[in-house]
Amino acid sequence: MSTSDSRVPLAPMSRVSQVSLSRCNDDLTVTFVLMPLEADEAVKLRCTGVSDLRFRGPNTDLNGIVLLMAQDISARGWEGIRLQVVDYDEEFVSFYCREVEKISPDDTL
Repeated sequence: MSTSDSRVPLAPMSRVSQVSLSRCNDDLTVTFVLMPLEADEAVKLRCTGVSDLRFRGPNTDLNGIVLLMAQDISARGWEGIRLQVVDYDEEFVSFYCREVEKISPDDTL
């Protein structure tokens, strides 16, 4: 994924239908299944090399609407970190990661 210096949306405004976490050695992967408000098909995002994962707000649940945004921070020179991902209002989730990829919603978590 390539981003510019500003934040870019990873998917349209959506409801989160599933979040899964997996770890292989020291590599944390977070996978989101999102249901866009204006679409019938889910969007699935796999974020690898995740660090500093924070679920935000007093009521972190899957009922809220999210707009996940990514910013390229590779110029900072942090080892293994290329992107900062936040919810637009930073009320659901925020983290740093190496890569974000859209995958088929039919792929297993």
